[in-house]
Amino acid sequence: SEFIDPAILEHGHKAPFGWPLESWATMLESKPVCIEALVRLNAEGKPIPWLATSWKVAPDKSSITFSLRKGVKFHDGTDFNAEAAKWNLEAVRGKKVGTEAWTSIDVIDNYTIRIGLSSYANDLLSILSGRDAVGTMISPTAFNKNGIEWVRWHPVGTGPFEFVSFEREVNTKYKRFENYWQKGKPYLDGIQYIYIKDPMTQFAAMQAGEGHVLEVESGKIAADFKATGLFNLHTADAGTNVLIPDSMNSDSPFSNRKVREAIEYAINKDAIVKAKGYGFWEAAYQIPCPTGIGYVKNFQGRRYNPAKAKQLLKE
Repeated sequence: SEFIDPAILEHGHKAPFGWPLESWATMLESKPVCIEALVRLNAEGKPIPWLATSWKVAPDKSSITFSLRKGVKFHDGTDFNAEAAKWNLEAVRGKKVGTEAWTSIDVIDNYTIRIGLSSYANDLLSILSGRDAVGTMISPTAFNKNGIEWVRWHPVGTGPFEFVSFEREVNTKYKRFENYWQKGKPYLDGIQYIYIKDPMTQFAAMQAGEGHVLEVESGKIAADFKATGLFNLHTADAGTNVLIPDSMNSDSPFSNRKVREAIEYAINKDAIVKAKGYGFWEAAYQIPCPTGIGYVKNFQGRRYNPAKAKQLLKE
């Protein structure tokens, strides 16, 4: 059982999780156990085969062709094949970020599909790994039989666990899918995601053994768990919190680059991290995380400097 942190629970638990076009936030957390994508990203961020076993980009980069995994079943017993993949990709084409350049989706044979491209982007495979639900596969049969409203709250995918029930603000339950394509897996009989908004209630429930995993963003809560000596803590880069100024609006003071730089010089990030992070946060002076693509080691960035901030505002 996994508890969901209130920081991501506030709005995301109200988003449908069975229909990829509308999935986001918290429901993207629990969906991968049920709904899988064409490719998956490994720990280093490299795309690896999943429902697609291989892919080939055309020499002129006008298309990408996928060979699909054979013998895969949706939870309703229907086959995953090229027609099913086409149906899913057509559903998001032109509607999800990263699909704007898709000109066509063609079935080559029962287990081969090709996406036509007006232009090639080097994050195409990353997008098809399920980021923002692009590249994820649900059963077309279940959709056509039951309709979109049913599918929104009853995901039918190819994953190791199949959907059992969802109760808003209470839990989402999955059970072991006996016909999963990776023989012998999954190892667990089921997974339950429990939604608790109050951090203290989460803390008490974990201490009582009512859950096994809790994902938190709060340094204070992580420190409280560590202090008990009862839990294993695993830390990972979770992303960078940023301000997004109205820089494109010419009437906004933020359209002036010096104003934006002044704000960064005026924020004492190290002090905030020390006070609020409890040893778990790290001040960010560039957008990528230390383990992320594009991170520049030894980059200094704009360190706290009130005098510099005042000078830039004066200018």
